[in-house]
Amino acid sequence: MKNIVEVRTLRGQLHAKISGIEKKSGIYCWWFKENAANQLLLQLPLSLSEKNKIQTRVIEGTEYLALYFGISSKDLFSRFKWHILQTHSNSSIKYGTISTLRQTLSALLNKNLSVSEKCINDFMDEN
Repeated sequence: MKNIVEVRTLRGQLHAKISGIEKKSGIYCWWFKENAANQLLLQLPLSLSEKNKIQTRVIEGTEYLALYFGISSKDLFSRFKWHILQTHSNSSIKYGTISTLRQTLSALLNKNLSVSEKCINDFMDEN
């Protein structure tokens, strides 16, 4: 695990274009605080043994679960920008270009994409 940065911090860095995220391909993981992860997992028909296979890590005294993995074949900077800064515009919803992370969170939080931008931003920032 290289770097762990809170979304709220990374959001500000991306706006200021000072994130330090390289513009190269790579694999990334999205970690969620235990309570938030459990809230999302309640929506899925997982057995206890399946839940026990989820990677966990304690970071600064808080337990996190790795729930979302991605691959960026072009550059990680653009991928993080897409996941973190994307707006839920009518056209991005209509043409299905909303970030897959945002689509997944909207579905698991039972929020309509057209009205979920603030909710998803807040959820990502807090968890």
